[in-house]
Amino acid sequence: MRGCRCKKSKCLKKYCECFQNGVGCTAHCRCVDCSNHSESSAAHQHRHLQKGSATSRGKRAHAGASVSGSAGAKPFHPVQVTVTKQPKRNFVLKTLRLNLPSASESSSEASTSGREAAKMEPSKKRKPTYVVRKETQTLRSEIRQLESQVAVLQTRGLPSGASEAADPALIAVKAEAKVLASVGRSQQLDVAAAQSLMTRCLLRNAFEYVMTRRQHLAESQMQRSRENFETEDGGFCSLGFSVVHFPGVRSLQQVFDAVCFYLSNMEISISERLGNITVREDYDVIEGSAYNARITSRDASGLTTETNAIGFTQLFGEDDPRFGGDPCAIVASDCVDEDELYPYRPSEYVRKDISGAVVLTASRRKKQHTEKGCAVNTDSDGGEDDDELVVTMHQAGFLKLHCPQFPVSPFASQELEAGISQWGDVMFKTVRGIVYGEPYYR
Repeated sequence: MRGCRCKKSKCLKKYCECFQNGVGCTAHCRCVDCSNHSESSAAHQHRHLQKGSATSRGKRAHAGASVSGSAGAKPFHPVQVTVTKQPKRNFVLKTLRLNLPSASESSSEASTSGREAAKMEPSKKRKPTYVVRKETQTLRSEIRQLESQVAVLQTRGLPSGASEAADPALIAVKAEAKVLASVGRSQQLDVAAAQSLMTRCLLRNAFEYVMTRRQHLAESQMQRSRENFETEDGGFCSLGFSVVHFPGVRSLQQVFDAVCFYLSNMEISISERLGNITVREDYDVIEGSAYNARITSRDASGLTTETNAIGFTQLFGEDDPRFGGDPCAIVASDCVDEDELYPYRPSEYVRKDISGAVVLTASRRKKQHTEKGCAVNTDSDGGEDDDELVVTMHQAGFLKLHCPQFPVSPFASQELEAGISQWGDVMFKTVRGIVYGEPYYR
């Protein structure tokens, strides 16, 4: 309470006389209502009036001394106090100074309110770059569509040549399309030249190797040889060569088509004849001339081998002098050393590299009526009844099993090494079945 501490029950407890006069309260200030004062020892002071002028402080001290001197004899006798009344302007200014916050407090409050306002305001979310790029492309496509629609409306009813000449956007698009077509055609020619050079190189190497290997052998004799060895890094290699005859066939083209059929469906032949689960993934195929494929095969022991190979096939007629002038067909295949697009997975599969060559040559000889094991087709291209067309398939191959990078049991490793040359046998049996019409499973 800001009033005096009068104990009378009828006192209205209003401000004391000191407060009305604008001076500091003394210990025995009187109530304005009842003119009574309290004998309490506690001083009834107001904090907002503690700081007065020097004159009021002196007068307040003199008045306090007079009151204390007379209070000893007559505690409740009223005392006359002369006080100079200060103007209310000073009181109002002091009150305003007390109520107004300081500069530091106002700055701290302003910063706090600013932070709270920043927290309350939602921050603007930045769009991702890909969203902005997508929106830009969408808007550009819409602009092109609108421009084309405007051009169509403007050139409606004009002849075809005049409409094209009146649309600059169409002229620019046609010029750009012509440039792109020219660039694409030149790139295709470069790729074709590189493929031709690679094909010729591989085919030439395959032909020279096979012909050199058979130069001291009789053409009428069948031969099959194989050499196995291990490398220093733990790999297992096999080098094989075989000569197989197909007598009584219609033409060289017939046997060549059978070989191409096997190369296109080798996973089916291997799965059916060997019982292995074989899967083929064609990465790139040029029908009738080249292919690039990855083949995985899982045998009975649970091991899976992977092969990434490229192959080239070509048939040469009699008028082609590149390979001796005689008709022949060449199939060359080689393994891919490193493929960044489809890399090997040595932690899961055993890598199997295959490099092979097949050369088909045609010759004529007398019929062998005592031949067993195959059905002789008497319908040949020769003019004499005693002669028949014989196609000889020279097959050379180099196979390598890389050392597995995961634990493999000795039994599984032996089974894998023993079956390394089985794919060549599957090829011969498949081609023979196609040429002579024998059951596919034989």
